[in-house]
Amino acid sequence: VFVASARAGLQVVDVSTPSAPVVVAPIPTAGQPRGIAIRGHEVFVISDSTLEIFDLSQSLQPSRVVSHDVGEQAGLVAVNEELIFVDVGGEVVIFDRR
Repeated sequence: VFVASARAGLQVVDVSTPSAPVVVAPIPTAGQPRGIAIRGHEVFVISDSTLEIFDLSQSLQPSRVVSHDVGEQAGLVAVNEELIFVDVGGEVVIFDRR
């Protein structure tokens, strides 16, 4: 399970024992996560003014693939097979996933 927190950022949490969840991999982000989308083995995070893409194929060792400056008003993110959509101050900015 992925958990986003203003205090702890993004984390991979093992909930195999629901009464005792364990953080198994903290994922350092550029700032406090504001928007998150997951597609396949990738997580897309908006934090501060940055879109960050992490590869989760090794869930215990996530790695940042790329980051893009998207502006301070960025908040929400959505993805499909080809594109990344970021809400920036009420406008949608589109990135190609390739």
